[in-house]
Amino acid sequence: MSTAALNTSKPFPVALNQETVLLQLALARRQSIVLRPSNLRFALFLTGNVATEVVREALRQVVCRHDALRVSFVENTSLSPLERDNRLQEFRRTQAFAPGVYMQSITEVRELSLEIIDLRSSDKAALQAALQKLTYESDRKPFGHHDTLRVRAHLIRIRETKALFVLFLDHLVSDGLSLRIIEEELKLFLLEACRDNRTFSRRPASFSFPEFALLQRQKLSTNYFDPAIAYWRGQWADFASSRLVPEDFPFVRLSPSGRHHLFRTESADLDPDESRTLRDFALQSRATLFMIFLVAFSITLRTYTGKARLGIWSHLGNRLQTGAINGVGFFVHSHLLGMDLSGSPTVSELIRQARDVVRMAITHQEMPLPHLWNSLQCAPRFTDARVLLDFREASGSTVDEAPSALQIVKAELPESSSPRFSSFGAYIVGQEKQITISVQYDSGVFEHHGVKRFVSDFRQAVLDLLNSNFKLSRIRMKEQTEQRSKSLGEFLVLQSGRIPSSPLRQESL
Repeated sequence: MSTAALNTSKPFPVALNQETVLLQLALARRQSIVLRPSNLRFALFLTGNVATEVVREALRQVVCRHDALRVSFVENTSLSPLERDNRLQEFRRTQAFAPGVYMQSITEVRELSLEIIDLRSSDKAALQAALQKLTYESDRKPFGHHDTLRVRAHLIRIRETKALFVLFLDHLVSDGLSLRIIEEELKLFLLEACRDNRTFSRRPASFSFPEFALLQRQKLSTNYFDPAIAYWRGQWADFASSRLVPEDFPFVRLSPSGRHHLFRTESADLDPDESRTLRDFALQSRATLFMIFLVAFSITLRTYTGKARLGIWSHLGNRLQTGAINGVGFFVHSHLLGMDLSGSPTVSELIRQARDVVRMAITHQEMPLPHLWNSLQCAPRFTDARVLLDFREASGSTVDEAPSALQIVKAELPESSSPRFSSFGAYIVGQEKQITISVQYDSGVFEHHGVKRFVSDFRQAVLDLLNSNFKLSRIRMKEQTEQRSKSLGEFLVLQSGRIPSSPLRQESL
């Protein structure tokens, strides 16, 4: 399927992850609840001949290339108001829903806004204050359903030859990998334009996110997801009760401040020698770096919580279609990975377990979590801390590093206050010479000093794995009695009143 195959003259389906968010927003509006928008952002520091029209044209090229950045959302007019209301109420009660309440449309770029902010006469403190104000306001400014552009761009003039190019994107159409793709494409367009004094037109992405949403909807009407449903049902049966809550951590705030969704970040690096040794170790272990970090993260969590069985959330890239790897959209799926550290397993045993867990998760990553709830007719009853591990390799530069009239580096923005999927998320970035470990956490829930110590211990656990004689039994910890759940008994049962019987034990709640 190509973008041209889409009938863009009328609305077509949204992806399930998108519809989940749209339904949550609709429920909040009905209850007069103001939800803070979940916007993504990044910034590029430009040094050299920074022509405004060149920046605007680079942005236009990226927006034209990716259909996901030019969609608007509408209610499905083929459903009666009563049917839409019934589906919304079903979602409110159960967190499950019949898809099709919302649709999307692709629009053409007519006018692309680039806000110019002139701070050339300001000092460093004034610049920092202005940047803080801009990010604070943007974190609280949602994109409207009928907005036809899902990106806001700002060019902050600092000096005659220095500027910040800041972008905010709607998370409904973008994930973490999308930010990297957009960043690299903007660099390419900007540098090519500056070197050759012209702009370059690029073909649309070979597989767009709207195409992905349409293909996903077609698969939902078949038995395509049956193997994935069986696998993830088993994972939840085994590890649903092993998810972590804030109270499992010794550095949880005894009196939460109420400042939820104000996130902070603690980071630590592995130096080039450590990073190189770790990559060699992973290669010798026939494992990916993600698998190695999953083992180290599990060890650190067990040390702090005393839990031998752990349910850890993770993001899976879910770009399996040809051409999707360079596509922009909300492709990513989040799923629960289970690790069992009972007894005193060796490093090789833990790596073997992580290899199997990650391999099976990747095999079944196409499963949208909302479809799992619909299929099982149940959803988690209690929210957890959403403890998450995310890994990505930083992409190599796609631009020619030859001398240019324009130099571009990524700039740091103030901490985001946008809500996250996790309240305690570990993010690993593998760069060419260095690996960075970061933990982003809800500062209203967790104490800063405890998170800082956790990051240090996580880093040390990674290095400890390189010692072939290391055993888990060397770690002092308290054991907690855990019940291994073979049913989905902690789930909220929906209309059927029963957990699906096969292959799980049927149980009424």
